Amino acid sequence: MYNSSERWKKLLADSKKEEEELRNLLEITVYGSFKPDSEKQRLIKLVKAIRSEGFPSCDIVGGKLRPLTNGINNSCMFYLKTSDVNLLVFTQRGKKLGVTDELAYVLYSLEMHQRRHHCAVFDQTSRSEYSALTLKQVEQLKELSMLHVEFKNKRDLHKNAIGTVHNLFKERRLELQMRLRAIQGI
Repeated sequence: MYNSSERWKKLLADSKKEEEELRNLLEITVYGSFKPDSEKQRLIKLVKAIRSEGFPSCDIVGGKLRPLTNGINNSCMFYLKTSDVNLLVFTQRGKKLGVTDELAYVLYSLEMHQRRHHCAVFDQTSRSEYSALTLKQVEQLKELSMLHVEFKNKRDLHKNAIGTVHNLFKERRLELQMRLRAIQGI
């Protein structure tokens, strides 16, 4: 029989274990420009920062955890539909073709209608406050009540992305608990 101190320690240990298992289940995919190469490196550093916060199932499309399955475009659409959290990163220097296509898919595809709340759009503003997004894209994000986060530099991006992941993790907690119980056969 446990005394109350032992029960409390066991409860805390079990809670900590479940928290780690839930974080392991949260699939986070980061989208953005791979050109120039410095932009791809920025995304990889963001992935590492998120992983260091205890979310190991985070990757870019084409990474080890999110391999290309049928070309880059089809892979991106697949991961947009299946990831628990999608972070779309728009920067001032990066080429925007790919991530613009991904945003358009999120905004206009009927398949993504129920999954828009799984997405956050990060928008680097320039020193003169110009957005990396078009005015129409910004208006569409507001109209659809999608999460749109502005950032100025790498530190801002990391801080805001990590905060967003923590918030989306909390929102998905029940869903993740049900998935964990299904995996455990409970």
